[in-house]
Amino acid sequence: MPSSSSGTPLLISLRHRYSELADPRLDPTQVIVDAERATFVVDRGPTQVLVNLGPHGAEFVIAEHAVMLAASRPDIRRDGRTVGVPPDAVAIVRAVASRLPRG
Repeated sequence: MPSSSSGTPLLISLRHRYSELADPRLDPTQVIVDAERATFVVDRGPTQVLVNLGPHGAEFVIAEHAVMLAASRPDIRRDGRTVGVPPDAVAIVRAVASRLPRG
């Protein structure tokens, strides 16, 4: 899982690789804010950006077959369907396309 203090090249490569991250439309974007925990999730199709701005670590539930695309810190950890994100950190995860639920 890539981790970098300067994530700009990584974010640019993710935008090129995953079309939902390059889509300028806002309508397919869902943002879920938890003001009490100072966290939010940006949901762009199968990709989620998990953000913890709070003073304590936060856990986020993700899709069963998701993969970690990037982490802003090396101590961001996945345990099954949970990603632990420390304070002032970000993780980007993506559901594996071949295992997305059919609807």
